[in-house]
Amino acid sequence: MSESFSDLVLSELFTFYVGTGENKDAVRAHSRAIAATCDYMRNLIEGGMKEAHDRTAEQDVELEDFVRFVEYAYRGDYTAPSWVIEVSSAQHEVRVADATQSPNEDDLLAPNVSEPAAEDENAPVTINDSFNSIWGSSAKTDKKKKKVKSKIAVFRTENFNKRNYLPDGDPGEAIAARCAPLPNSAPEENFTPVFLAYARLYSFAEMRLIHQLKALTLYKLHYVLGNFTLYPKRIRDVVELARHTYENTPARTADGTVDELRKLVVDYVACESAEIGKSKEFKELLEEGGEFVSDFWDVVSKHVI
Repeated sequence: MSESFSDLVLSELFTFYVGTGENKDAVRAHSRAIAATCDYMRNLIEGGMKEAHDRTAEQDVELEDFVRFVEYAYRGDYTAPSWVIEVSSAQHEVRVADATQSPNEDDLLAPNVSEPAAEDENAPVTINDSFNSIWGSSAKTDKKKKKVKSKIAVFRTENFNKRNYLPDGDPGEAIAARCAPLPNSAPEENFTPVFLAYARLYSFAEMRLIHQLKALTLYKLHYVLGNFTLYPKRIRDVVELARHTYENTPARTADGTVDELRKLVVDYVACESAEIGKSKEFKELLEEGGEFVSDFWDVVSKHVI
């Protein structure tokens, strides 16, 4: 985005009609701000197509996702999605506090996959049973259990936690720290909307080759997963993320390269496989087949068992 801010905000407005159904919402933004994000948008707004002449275009995406993209076009970042509270008695979900509040920036830059110690039924799960429970059988020896735990810990510490999707010194890193969601702190906090919002925005950026937005979204989701408290009730949030990711991202390439979002998600699932593997939702995901199963096994066989 090399143009000055004044160039962006003084440019002509362009109208997008946004939504996945018949009824679209009008979103108006400065044309140069949007055009500066990628070649796709530049051609749409400034090229020779009908949309450029009419100064309007349709975008078949969720309104909230497109609004985050527009925010990114102006600020280089976007507000984190909100989690919701599950009221179990009525299965009614209510949107909660402002997700723009952020944790300490130093904490953001060094996420850790949670390993809490509480043991009641609503407590976050920990890797305290045999990994082989995934397959419905117990480990043969305590030595085997310790070996599995050790390999998972090494993979988490040396691989998952150390990932950085933004270049060192990138000013976007500090900006992202200020727009991170609060970590979850109770089993009733449903993070499915948070996870899926990041996954959808990643797909939006992938389709339009907005590489900086892709990297920023991976950075944010990596932080959220790294600080996610895995309560038993919230395993389904992770399963829904995995399902959505594998249904809406590019398949593995001929040379075996796995899409970046898929890799992030499947590696997280592998880190927490001892507990996620016990859930009904995860078993249903495995039964659906597809590339998730083989990608998951590749990671588990190399780094976990």
